[in-house]
Amino acid sequence: MTASLQPNADLGSIRSTIEKQLFYGRGSVLDEYSRAWDLRTGEAHVFNRFLSGGGRLLDVGCGTGRTSFLLADRFARIDAFDIVPEMIEVAQKRNLELEMNIRFFVGDAMQMPVTTSSYDAVLFAYNGIEGILDADGQRKVLAEVSRVLRPGGVFVFTTKSCFNMTYARRFYLPRLLARMGVGKHDGGSPLEVTVAQGGNRMRWHTTNPIAMKRQLRRAGFDLLYFNSEVALGRGQTRPRLASNFHRWDHFYACRKPG
Repeated sequence: MTASLQPNADLGSIRSTIEKQLFYGRGSVLDEYSRAWDLRTGEAHVFNRFLSGGGRLLDVGCGTGRTSFLLADRFARIDAFDIVPEMIEVAQKRNLELEMNIRFFVGDAMQMPVTTSSYDAVLFAYNGIEGILDADGQRKVLAEVSRVLRPGGVFVFTTKSCFNMTYARRFYLPRLLARMGVGKHDGGSPLEVTVAQGGNRMRWHTTNPIAMKRQLRRAGFDLLYFNSEVALGRGQTRPRLASNFHRWDHFYACRKPG
């Protein structure tokens, strides 16, 4: 397995890339992603509303191609990439089997290997941006999304909520206490969570939606829609203040000004 890295990648980026490739590129995790097909309730609502089709879509962090295949009939062209080569191999094989014309390739969300202003829509599904652990890295991703979008283009993505009591008990609170001299610090940053499966570990960031909305404004995006998986699962499609504080995933749709 070979890491795909930016030319000036620091040790943190190298570690994060290798961690993703080890976690997603083998065993039960790769098998699970290879079998996944359906859209989640929140995805279906947001995709139907903001990814109605036409033009070109870039699917960032596409994994084994689940969302690309499910959106294939909506767009004239779909390009899709992931930083894990084994997942792209699965996607390419399925692409041939289904006789679809999606272009799958290996790439890094912080330095997207595509031309400027070439897409009408960009998708970063299933908390993919949360695999970028630091704020500077996420800013690079947002800058890259803005670069590759055409004026008026739409960006749809998902984040993990930091308002989760399980995360608080297992990760946030122990780190806070460790900083106060009570217990041992695990080395994670304040809003990181760690998932273990198949003998490998993967770190995720979790997001305060209010902070993310501020970050989107600073990156020059106009927010079109925001809601939570919890609300959409209940059929509450109109955004509410309470949605910011729901404990599961949050969905964002925004636009690059024309």
